[in-house]
Amino acid sequence: MASAARDPMGDLPPITRLGGSAWAVLDTLPDAIVVSGRDGRVVFANGQACELTGYERGELLALSVEDLVPPRLRETHVADRLGFFEAPQTRSMGAAKHLLLVRRDGTEVPVDVSLAPLAADDSLLVVAALRDVSSRRDTERALEAAEARYRSVFDNAIAGIFVTTTDGRYLDANRALARMLGYGTPAELIAAVPDVRALYVDSPGRDAFQARLAREGAVFGYEYRVLRADGSVLWVSENVRTRLDERGNVVGYEGTSIDITERRAAEESLRRRDRILGAVAFAAERFLESGGWESILPEVLRSLGEAAGVERVILFENHRAADGSLLTSGKAEWTAPGVSSEIALPINQDFPWQGGGFERWAAALSGRSILVERAADAPPAERPLLETLGIDSLAAVPVFVDGDWWGYLSFEICGETREWEQAELDVLRAAAGALGAAVGRSRSETQVVERQNLLSAIIETEPECVKVVAPDGTLLQMNRAGLDMIEADSAEQVVGRPILGLVAEEHRDAFDALIRRAIAGEAGNLEFEIVGLKGTRRWFESSAAPLRDAGGNIASMIAITRDVTERRRADQELRESLDLLRRSDTARRRLAARLLAAEVDERARLAERLQSDSIQQMTAASLRLETLRRKIGDDPETARAIEASAAAVGDAISRLQGMMFELHPSALERDGLAAALRALCRSREIESSLGCVVEDRLQVEPSPEIRALAFRMILDALHDVQKRATATRVWISLEHRDDGLLVRVRDDGSDSGEAPQPEPGRVDLVEMRERAEVAGGRWRLEAAPEGGAVVEFWLPGSIGVLGS
Repeated sequence: MASAARDPMGDLPPITRLGGSAWAVLDTLPDAIVVSGRDGRVVFANGQACELTGYERGELLALSVEDLVPPRLRETHVADRLGFFEAPQTRSMGAAKHLLLVRRDGTEVPVDVSLAPLAADDSLLVVAALRDVSSRRDTERALEAAEARYRSVFDNAIAGIFVTTTDGRYLDANRALARMLGYGTPAELIAAVPDVRALYVDSPGRDAFQARLAREGAVFGYEYRVLRADGSVLWVSENVRTRLDERGNVVGYEGTSIDITERRAAEESLRRRDRILGAVAFAAERFLESGGWESILPEVLRSLGEAAGVERVILFENHRAADGSLLTSGKAEWTAPGVSSEIALPINQDFPWQGGGFERWAAALSGRSILVERAADAPPAERPLLETLGIDSLAAVPVFVDGDWWGYLSFEICGETREWEQAELDVLRAAAGALGAAVGRSRSETQVVERQNLLSAIIETEPECVKVVAPDGTLLQMNRAGLDMIEADSAEQVVGRPILGLVAEEHRDAFDALIRRAIAGEAGNLEFEIVGLKGTRRWFESSAAPLRDAGGNIASMIAITRDVTERRRADQELRESLDLLRRSDTARRRLAARLLAAEVDERARLAERLQSDSIQQMTAASLRLETLRRKIGDDPETARAIEASAAAVGDAISRLQGMMFELHPSALERDGLAAALRALCRSREIESSLGCVVEDRLQVEPSPEIRALAFRMILDALHDVQKRATATRVWISLEHRDDGLLVRVRDDGSDSGEAPQPEPGRVDLVEMRERAEVAGGRWRLEAAPEGGAVVEFWLPGSIGVLGS
């Protein structure tokens, strides 16, 4: 009792009073038990301690506990042991960091240790329970490696990846997203953007986006504009899905983001060029239909300006000053609504090409070059004038008439700069060519009219350009104007000779037929080419009629002739302009084929990278986790941790595989369009319980680019069907029609009885229509008679073939 009074742990039973059964209990414990004194000598060790250390029990009782510690750690362990005896208290398993135990064979084993003081007679002992944690350490290292691999995939992905809260706060982002938005690191992005709404150029779009996510759970291919760190605007395409807690509540969003600025710019350029092509075709047709080009000029300028997306179009005409210097003046103008008119300003009237600071313009335009100018980059001599007129950028396109520089069309943009695509400039050149041809034709027609008026006056008095021909084709009479046309110095050179000798050989039969018809009593007209006496070839138009004598008998033919050389030349230039339009349209279709091929290639490369890098790595990590789970035995806590990690990796693999399938389904190239669609339908039935039937009536597979385009459009249609919750089944039919592919996608939705309309909010429908039109096909959407909606589109057999 005196000993207990001196020792604070004296209420514990002394070890000497432990019976043999107690020692037997200690010997059956699953943990290794080692009892030592203040001097570190081992006084007891159970069977598990012998198994863990590799020593026999007798050998252990001859050792110090420091003999069980690696030599490099023994000095520290001695201090820790003495410290424990100074302040003895129970320490539970895992309370301290992992320790290392050295076994008899010299190998080191990580162990967890629990300590408890034990009073024994007049001394204090320490009971140490040791547990081998090698398997747990291996598990922890495997989990750390799996996490490192996941972070590597996340951080090194090509696409931007993000995780946000519902209120727009970034929880995580990878390096690709940070670089895309103009930040050095993900941490900088997260710190600089507390709310992703600040990135939206059109802020209401975020609310609509969240509402759509709330309805559908996931949104694919959502395109919108964002602000980068430097204030520039970027177009991105996002695939986003909601993140749910264990109760199914939305706690945030996760997704990927791809920079599509260049693609959008190319598409906009293509659409703008198509609009300009349409405007040029309209202008050419109006010029051909109308007798006076000036009367339809306002209508033509408006069509060109709206198609080109500019604020102002001015037609300038060159003319000579009294001293012979070349000037230019605004002749006609179109301005967009809200844009001021500039044509009447003094600076736009009688502007001198020499001495006005714009000699560079005159040299370029007279040399048939299109001048593209930005006010900010203009030479100092030109910049003040552009700033005065409020022009930020323009394209000046020269107009030539009969080979001479007549003037130019100025396409002006105010308030922003513009990068003009070469294809757009080529189409604008065609517009200027059509205008020049119309001016030349009008000029020629004016000359013809003037000559006809003069001829009529002469016919009443002394006819001009009038000839009389005998039934046998002999020239009986020709006036002075006619003699000049055929390059005759006098009538004696041609009168009394066959007229056919002046007609070009290829037109002689037609001219002889005209004579015979006139002699037979019929009037007639003919355009033909003559070869003058001095070798000049010119086009004439003759109106012939029978000439009767006093007795009413047909004695000869009288013909009034007009020179139509210039008009024929103008018509030829118009035809060449239309041919240029056709070639430009061919180039558009070829560009559409290249854009589609580039999109298919990009999707294939991205899918291949996902398969070869991300999915394979994550699959390997999943297999290692499964192997590790089988090794750990009965530790439930560790097993749960591994199973959670494996489930997370499996979910990531599933999502990446779904994304890879939609990007580039291998079945599309391997098995064809119908097989790829059936695989798509099977995956979607699993996801959304939407029944899907593919009706394949194709005898041969479409071309690869048409297959890829049709698959993307059908995928967009299915996305739209899934948005309408009332649809439970969808039918997809494929068939050949008009040397192309006809696709119908019908669903059985019955929510309104009317088909949804392709409007800005219906991204999938708008994209389908635009894809079909760019490829040279057609698209329509209507309500099905039996309920639901029908999307139908037709694509040419091959974009490349169609373009050729």
